[in-house]
Amino acid sequence: MAYFLGRNITVDIAAEDSSHGVEVDATTGEVSIYTVGGEGSGYAGANFATSLDWLGDGDYSDFPKGRVANCLGIDLSIGSMDEDVTFMGKRTIQKVEVKKETNITLTRKKQDMSWDAIFNSGYRWGISGTSRNEGLSKPDIYHGYRLVLRMVSGPSPEIMTVRNACIAGHGESLSADGTIDETMEFYSYVEPVISGSVDSGATPSIDM
Repeated sequence: MAYFLGRNITVDIAAEDSSHGVEVDATTGEVSIYTVGGEGSGYAGANFATSLDWLGDGDYSDFPKGRVANCLGIDLSIGSMDEDVTFMGKRTIQKVEVKKETNITLTRKKQDMSWDAIFNSGYRWGISGTSRNEGLSKPDIYHGYRLVLRMVSGPSPEIMTVRNACIAGHGESLSADGTIDETMEFYSYVEPVISGSVDSGATPSIDM
């Protein structure tokens, strides 16, 4: 398990879709799916996730993107799920890897209702086109969200791309004399990609 400060790492969130993102109405808290690049001048929502096509764009001034603002910390845990195999006549149990397991907990200063709305509106498992994934069918390449963790400083770009991550939990810490902090927990069973660039391509079916 590793813990990073928000000033050292930036976090971007995208839907596993090439042209659609997820936004929350700033007034009503209603969650909707929009076509990236078509928000127009009337856009007044809180953007939660951009699309894969816009994920690798470094310019965040033209359209709302999936950058997590006011991020305080990132709790990252990478492991694997093993299955025990017992051999007759042997005391030692063999550990066979079944799948990878990645858990990420984001902490930020609460600034709007977007995280509350996402967690409570059935968008925990991402979107597929213009409809949300209900989490009741077999996971496909559109399952969940994509998180990109970038090191702010260093001799070379260090970027971790966590694919097909779903939301596991959301919480808030109240304070009588301070600001409200909120956390959102993600989990993924797809092996993360660590490289010098953002992996913005669709997840191969074999990796699911």
